[in-house]
Amino acid sequence: MSSLLDSLRNQVSSTFSNLRETIAQTGRSSSQRFIEQGRDNLALRGFDESTISRAENAALGNFASNADGGRDLLRNRDPFSPEDFSRNTNNNFGNQTSTNTTAPLTLTAGTAQMAYVAYYGRPADADVGAENFWDGVLRRSNVSYSPRGGDPLTGQEEVVYDRIINNFGNSDEANRLFGGLTNAQRVNLVYNNAFGRDAEQGGLDYWVPRLNDGRVTLAEFALKIALGAQNQDVIALRNKIESARRFSGSIDTFAEREAYRGANAEIFGRQFLANYGPTIAPQSVIDQALADFTASV
Repeated sequence: MSSLLDSLRNQVSSTFSNLRETIAQTGRSSSQRFIEQGRDNLALRGFDESTISRAENAALGNFASNADGGRDLLRNRDPFSPEDFSRNTNNNFGNQTSTNTTAPLTLTAGTAQMAYVAYYGRPADADVGAENFWDGVLRRSNVSYSPRGGDPLTGQEEVVYDRIINNFGNSDEANRLFGGLTNAQRVNLVYNNAFGRDAEQGGLDYWVPRLNDGRVTLAEFALKIALGAQNQDVIALRNKIESARRFSGSIDTFAEREAYRGANAEIFGRQFLANYGPTIAPQSVIDQALADFTASV
């Protein structure tokens, strides 16, 4: 794929305009929605506009230069999924060492990794498993929730949101991670998972009483602070989410998928992700860590 993208960069402008014109003339909206979903996903991940545009143009170029892709486009079929768009962008353009955006985070299709990072403090399981399942749930229900961005939960979105909270909050992993801790210790652990720091006193004073009297569950609290993150906290969380996304996407062999499951894998994932927040994990470091862990299991 990378060699194809390299060869297409010189024809990006004409490819973009030609394919957009084709979509407009044929009235086909499927591939256009695919491109727009890909753009939205990358923007949520903190990629800058220049990187997103390069990825979009490369994807459009791949449509136009691939005969099967062109036929699929005219048949109103998508040759590549939005997940492929993000994965190819990550492989070919995602060499950022840190995000610089403090824009609000949104819980929507392609962002399920946020729940794993904020609540469990680790990357999601391999793409063939848990992350894609929850992203599929979010996508099918058209969930878009950003309290800081002024996008509230409505109707079916609330049902899906509660389902995610209940699943994460009542899991065996949650019991292993938070069982036996006081609510103050739990708040600090979630803050460290999400932001790499303990909670400030004001945060403890606000959240601990609400956990004590049941006004909020621990999993709900974790998503609330993630979606409400600001300033350096949102930068750190975005870097952790991007590191986790690269990590999960790199679990691509049978041996790695078998290794990255169970309590030992949970500990390994948390220990790995704890190193990131100020920066994004480099792909070479992820590959080596996975290889070492797989060999040790």
